[in-house]
This record gives sequence, C-alpha cells and structure tokens, in this order.
Amino acid sequence: KATVSVLYWVYMVVQPVFCKDGRSNINDVAAFYNEALLKEVVPFWEGSVDKEHGGYFTCQTNEGVYDTDKFIWLQARQVWMFSRLCGKEGVAEADKKRWQEIAKSGAEFLKKHGNDPTTGDGYFSVTKDGRPLVEAYNIFSDCFMCMAMAQYFSVSGEEWARQEAERKFARIEERKANPSGRWNKRTNTRSFKGLGVPMIDINLSIEVCNAMKLEGTQKEDLEQRILSNIKQVLEVHPDSDGILREQVADNEADQDTHEGRLFNPGHAIECCWFLLQACTERGLNKEADRVVELARKAVEKGWDAEMGGLYAFMDLKGKPMQQLEADQKLWWAHLEALICCLMCFLHTKDEYWWDWFAKMHEYTFTNFWDSEHGGEMWGYLSREGKVTQHLKGGKWKGCFHVPRALWFVADLLNEIAAKGL
Repeated sequence: KATVSVLYWVYMVVQPVFCKDGRSNINDVAAFYNEALLKEVVPFWEGSVDKEHGGYFTCQTNEGVYDTDKFIWLQARQVWMFSRLCGKEGVAEADKKRWQEIAKSGAEFLKKHGNDPTTGDGYFSVTKDGRPLVEAYNIFSDCFMCMAMAQYFSVSGEEWARQEAERKFARIEERKANPSGRWNKRTNTRSFKGLGVPMIDINLSIEVCNAMKLEGTQKEDLEQRILSNIKQVLEVHPDSDGILREQVADNEADQDTHEGRLFNPGHAIECCWFLLQACTERGLNKEADRVVELARKAVEKGWDAEMGGLYAFMDLKGKPMQQLEADQKLWWAHLEALICCLMCFLHTKDEYWWDWFAKMHEYTFTNFWDSEHGGEMWGYLSREGKVTQHLKGGKWKGCFHVPRALWFVADLLNEIAAKGL
C-alpha cells in the first residue's frame, strides 16, 4: 500500500508517452517494471511463508490466506523464484539474505513432504503440515521441483539439493514418453504428442545447466536433450498455417477432434520465447527466425480483436470448445507475451514487435494490475476484461509468472536501451 500510489502514478504518466512516442521513456518503463517487482509483488509473496510448518500458502486474497492446502508445483516455483532473486543485481545484501531464508523454507518443506516415498515422484498437493492429498498425475510437479532444487543449490551450496535436482532430472527423462504414468486415462484408440513436455523440458534444461554450472559429458548430454526438444517442437507441432498446436495426433485422421484442434495462445507464446532463448544461445539463427514467425502467428491468432487481450483457448477451426473458460483472459499468458515480444524485437529489430509489446503492456496493466491494493496481479478476467475471481493466488496461480516476467522485461528493456535500439 505504501508504494502503490507512486507506482500507479508512474504508470499513468509513462503509459501514454510510451505507447505513442516509441522508446523515448524506455528507462522509465524499465524502472517501473523493476519497482513493481521489488516493491509490490515480491513483498506480497514474502508474506505467504508458513512460519510453523515451512513452505508457502499460495491461496491468497488481499485480505490474507483463504485456504491452507499446498500445491507442490507452486511450492517449487516459489523456491525457484526466491532462489533466483538472490542473484539479482542492484539489491541489498539484507534482501538477498531474507530471500534465501524464504527459499530455504520451501526447499526443506519439499525435501520432507514433496515426494511419494514409494516412487520418489512428487505429489500434486499436501496439507499445510505435509500430509499427502493428491498424488502426482503428471511430471510437472517434478519438473518444477527439479528447477527449484537446482536454483536453490546455486545459492545455498547444499549438496542434498544438487543430488535431488540430478535425481529428478534423470527421472523426468525416464517418464517423458508417458508423463502421466498410471494416471494416463487414454486408451490406444487415439494418441497425441503434447506441446507441454518438450517446451518445459527446454526451459528446465537451460535452468538446470545454468544453475548447476554443468560441464563435460553432463553438459553435452543436456545439449542433446535441448536440441532434440527443439527439433520435436519445430518439426511436429506447427500446422500448415504456422500455428503451434497443443496436441498433434499420431494418426492424421484424429487431428480434426477437440484435442487436435486445440490452440492455447499463452502456451504457444511462452514456448516461443523458450525456443528463441535456446536457439539464439546456440547460434541456431535459421531456427530462431522460424520461431519468431511462429510467435507472430500465435499473437495474431490469439488476440481478441474486439475486446483486447489473449483468449485462454481457441478451436483452430472456430468450432465450439470443451473448455468453458475459453474466452477468459488469463494473467500468465499476457505476462509471457510481454517477454516474448521483447525477445522477438531484440532478435529482429522489427518495430512490429515493439508495437505488440506496447499493446500487451497496455492491456496487462490496465486490466490485471490491482491499482487499489497493489501487490500481486489479478489472474482471471472475463472476455470483457472484468475481474472474475478476487484472488491473488490459488491452486494454479502462485509466485511465478508475474515476478519472472516483471524481472525479465525490466532486463530486456534495459538491454534494448543499452543497444540504442
């Protein structure tokens, strides 16, 4: 509350100039993102620590905790975020020390309560004191636990965290072909390749390599894993119009089904910046150019031309959706789009991408930003842009997309300014 009025004033002053006059105030905009991160969003999530049992309460409103169940993938994401913050430049050592303690609270909770002892795989949810509620029905809890432990090891040096990250990383590779394991409800009548596994594996591999500073054969093996995932996404998932499909049928005749026609704009856009990072870091310029084109198709296809914002889900042939929330606007998709647009701009120097960033920025801070209370952003909007759930965190929303995007966007804006683009 102490800073929201100042931040909102900065936003209201910068916004019109920013959108109309190119990059004349780019440093102010970068500062706004950094201030929103450090003075609003991070303090909000600092208050989520469970001081009795460890870990975090992610089910939050402006009034406080509304449910105490703990969701393992969100616990892990918050460990990753606060561990990553410990390496942020330009912040006080006292802040970094506090953030490391917050990361430790979650890491130790996951060490004690995050895994099924019979399989070693992560649960989906547990009670506040760590009693299991829901078994993991896919590998995504483990993906984020792996990422969390690698990053926590990088700041703490605790050997158990490194060992757990390595164990999870190997286990994820074993389970990728059937990520839901015994929870897979599908028969053999139809089979699909999902976008979620290769895209998260690209990001996970980069994070693990950087956090753990892998060398030698470990790094070589990881590089092959990244290249294999890049190849799968680029060769399998785009349709004939250049749209990244969420599910690709092994039998082409099965593509014209609910699953086969599904387009998730946020996933496609997030996948594109994962791919662009991986390709540019490896000098894969041809592939990077193709990724930019996939990103262009995704933002154009996913944008609601009448109401603004990105649709949650779409049917590629315009048919009725199984997802009843398809026309909602979700926070995370817009935050990932901010990152993607700036990365595409840096790669291409094309004003098209700056214009899209400005459009995403305006929609995001007009609709998701809580100008009254500050803190974390709203997450769920109607198609018209009205808040539908007055929560700041829950089962699916935690300390991840908003702080990561605010940080990365600030850094990207500073890089654009430094290069004089």
